[in-house]
Amino acid sequence: MLQHGVLLTGSAFGSFLFGYDSGIIGSVISGSYTYFHDYFDDPLPGVIGAIVSLFAAGAFFGALMAGWTADKYGRKRTIQIGSVIAIVGCTLQAAAVNVGMLIAGRFIAGWSIGVLSMIVPMYQAEISPPHARGLLSGWTQLMIGEPTVLPTTWP
Repeated sequence: MLQHGVLLTGSAFGSFLFGYDSGIIGSVISGSYTYFHDYFDDPLPGVIGAIVSLFAAGAFFGALMAGWTADKYGRKRTIQIGSVIAIVGCTLQAAAVNVGMLIAGRFIAGWSIGVLSMIVPMYQAEISPPHARGLLSGWTQLMIGEPTVLPTTWP
């Protein structure tokens, strides 16, 4: 039972971060959060759109890559590759000194999310005992959706 709890917690945390990233960007780019606009010299609406949408574009390409990578290197290696890609993308975003660097970081982080959101549920289903598969898969999906609303509801 402890093993299921560890698996559930790990998968929920990863899914929570995916949902949180999707939700937090809306708060960061809003006009009420002036630090972002001041730091990046008031980016144009099209640039802000690119910052937001290239995350999803990266996720699309990451999901395409994940199937091939999983077949060639295995599920665990694919999760590790996705995690390394996430570290690179998040580092670029955190260290961004200009909008181009932020956009590149968003695309790369999205790439990792595409890889991980495609492969982790599959891996979970493969290693879970039959009686826990539905719980683990459902919890993962719940934790992707719920955190998207958290940043918008915080004061």
